[in-house]
Amino acid sequence: MAKNLERMQKEGLKLPVLLGGAALNRQFVSEYCQSVYDAPVIFCRDAFEGINAMKQFAKGSLEKTPKIAKKSGEKNVQSELAMAELAPIIPLEKERVPIAPFLGRKELILDPAKVFDFVDQKMLFKTRWGYGKKGAKSYAQLLESEILPIFNKLKDQLLNEKLFEPAAIYGFFGAKADGENLTIYDQDKKYISHFPRSHKSSRRSLCDYFRNDTKDIAGFLVASAGKRLNEYIKQLTNEHKYVDFFHISALAGELAEATAEILHAQIRSDLAIAADQGVRYAPGYPACPDMAFNRVIFDLLKPENRGLALTESFQIDPEASTCAIVTHHSRSEYFAV
Repeated sequence: MAKNLERMQKEGLKLPVLLGGAALNRQFVSEYCQSVYDAPVIFCRDAFEGINAMKQFAKGSLEKTPKIAKKSGEKNVQSELAMAELAPIIPLEKERVPIAPFLGRKELILDPAKVFDFVDQKMLFKTRWGYGKKGAKSYAQLLESEILPIFNKLKDQLLNEKLFEPAAIYGFFGAKADGENLTIYDQDKKYISHFPRSHKSSRRSLCDYFRNDTKDIAGFLVASAGKRLNEYIKQLTNEHKYVDFFHISALAGELAEATAEILHAQIRSDLAIAADQGVRYAPGYPACPDMAFNRVIFDLLKPENRGLALTESFQIDPEASTCAIVTHHSRSEYFAV
């Protein structure tokens, strides 16, 4: 982000920039991003703050994200980054390369009803549908009287009308690390992708989870709630059925995640590793920030056969979809760059 802003500053651009997402906070934006760009850089915690920022922009009153007053002895982001750069990179212990049952891609044919069993209801109900803001007592009361009836009604509709047709593709490919670069082998082709090293004290790169002295194995997956459900969601928008749109679009996202969880479990089973071992990293998230890596995953798994596509900015269409590279190393964990 900061490098993009530095380039924009160099090119003389004066456009305001809105930043948000799970990997950011207001202090990071004010210290690390606003400091390298003269025009306003605005931290937006959620979509509502984004809307407010756009309203201020329309009125000509948009202001920079203010610096946050620090407590005594508190370090700023820049100093923490500088200290992290000095921290040693501690290599991970090399682990046995598991034997994959096949190399290449494979598609799973899933029973749509079974996928609902893997839906994270807590995430769907409390976060995506917003019932978590009601308070614990109100949520408990609403769970039986309102929330579960909505969920079960939508589940029956999507199954009976065959609107939910999950796409589930995964595969195994050879991989070898070289510093912060990972070479992925697909028969006579190879892809070299860069995964930046964390500025945090861990100094970790996703490449650290793969062997650099021999060819390792990497898992990949693409999961989607399907094209038909995406078309139905668009239909709800066109018909101005916004309550149904809100509920079903959120459910579609969780169905894609549930499909990904099934695929991840299959990868672990195929590699004969523990049920909680290894991590899936989706492009665009902190440890795997380059959205262009979606192109590599699509080249490997070819989900276009199931109606999936990438936009010019490497977003997946339909929206209720996800893809990931999957590690098997027992020390794998999520981290921020």
